[in-house]
Amino acid sequence: MVGSILCLLLLAMVGWKSLYALVMLAGLWLFLPRRKLATGSV
Repeated sequence: MVGSILCLLLLAMVGWKSLYALVMLAGLWLFLPRRKLATGSV
């Protein structure tokens, strides 16, 4: 029983980390073009 709980916790941690990584990548993907446009206009 403890093993299954640990497995669920591990899966949850990996899931949250992957979700966080996807959000960070999406944020960078949206932020970089704006930054390039901003530096280009200046």
